[in-house]
Amino acid sequence: MLEYELEPTFDNIYKTIVNDPIKRNEFLFTFYDLLNSISSATTISLDGPWGSGKTFFIKQTELLLKSELPEIEEIKNDKSRNVEYQRFELINEKIKEHKLNRDMKTIPQLPIYYDAWKNDNATDPILSLIYEIVKAFHNMYKFKGKPEVLNALKEIAKSIVSSIDLNINLTKKTITPEINLPITENTNDTQQPGVNINVNGEKLSTIFDNFDKFKSPDLLEDFKKEDNLHELINQFFDKLSLDNKTRLVIFIDELDRCKPTYAIQFLERIKHYFDRQNITFVFSTNIKELINTVQNYYGNNFNGSRYLDKFFDLRLQLPKVELFYYLKLLKVEERYGFKIDYLKQVFDYFNLEMREITRFLKIFELSTNNMFGNVFTGEYEEHAMQMCKEYILPFLIGVYITNLKLFDEIINGKAEKEFVDFYTSNPNSLFFRAYEFGNQKVMCQEIYHQLFNNKSYISPENIQISESLAQHQLEITTEHKKQLLAALSLLSIFTDYRN
Repeated sequence: MLEYELEPTFDNIYKTIVNDPIKRNEFLFTFYDLLNSISSATTISLDGPWGSGKTFFIKQTELLLKSELPEIEEIKNDKSRNVEYQRFELINEKIKEHKLNRDMKTIPQLPIYYDAWKNDNATDPILSLIYEIVKAFHNMYKFKGKPEVLNALKEIAKSIVSSIDLNINLTKKTITPEINLPITENTNDTQQPGVNINVNGEKLSTIFDNFDKFKSPDLLEDFKKEDNLHELINQFFDKLSLDNKTRLVIFIDELDRCKPTYAIQFLERIKHYFDRQNITFVFSTNIKELINTVQNYYGNNFNGSRYLDKFFDLRLQLPKVELFYYLKLLKVEERYGFKIDYLKQVFDYFNLEMREITRFLKIFELSTNNMFGNVFTGEYEEHAMQMCKEYILPFLIGVYITNLKLFDEIINGKAEKEFVDFYTSNPNSLFFRAYEFGNQKVMCQEIYHQLFNNKSYISPENIQISESLAQHQLEITTEHKKQLLAALSLLSIFTDYRN
């Protein structure tokens, strides 16, 4: 099976910044300029539909910011990381080129990536977020030769935990996700195993192991008030020496996929406890789905959009990638030749996002690798099956991905209009160039009824129109629908996973 997905690996992110194959650098560097213009506590929403490439975009931004950190110089003389350093240098060249005609002042910005969905089983968002911050600071050498800083952070962490009043035992699994060095290149583009980072002989993860053992009635009483917890968090950032010479940019990803209780708690905790002048929060999210999450929590009559306005200072809309560049990157045209024009019609009609396009291509490839074999003995039936394979199947896959309810109605003969609307939306499409039907709409109706209702649509007085199918050597039977659905199941005898 060919791989179409563009995963956010170090190598892919680096290449897309340097080569700009999907033409998003314009938006990427504009976003970079925005982050460098911020001098106060700011929360940004980066909105985009699921599958539009939000995670990839913020991973690109993260790499831009990392490449400018002074700590990158510390890997310069490490021979094992020579390739990695060279890549950071090339990214830096891109940044310098961008700044060339701009009077810009930039300050070091330490980026931290936080996957909210992976952490929504944590008891309290504050704990898992603080853990990610400590991990990021350590990985970027901030604790090198500073055992006193780490020890102080441990003590503050204990107090923070005690003040939150945990109701269940916290385990390493619920609070400490795998630790991956964020700037270590993985040359094989495979997932790095989790590593235990040691600081002065002690594992960093032990700071957050078995939080419940730190609880005591006295401490809970001491830190009962919210103001005290706020002060503890301020102490935490003060110990990190995070002054106005360095900004912290925290990317929160996948919050719209979290349980409503966790998503709401996360937003409110961040707003209340992390409101510091030198911290920027960037929420990469599908606003429409996040509004649904809010309304699931507070009720359908609750104004979720107005509620979110109190958390986000800026709402940005991630522009959609141009289809031409994305398909060129995936080398789809090389695989399908001139037929890609028809697939593009499907992508455009259903407004597919990048992830949906990759899913479409995987289904299409698997369902057509060895499609239909020698099922049909009649020549006209074989011609009709070829038509189904090339022009009906792509439409059905598009519906299947975007609207399962409509898909069910179409295959059960209850959605003639939607079927006809698609084909007649482009009267100059490859389909009508291959089959020059005199009356395109009527012929689409006829094909639909013969495929999904097993009967002819044409009345006796218009029999000459139905004969048009025969003129194109097309004979549709009940077997054609059966084979189409078998191919879509990806479990038919014709599905070939070996290619």
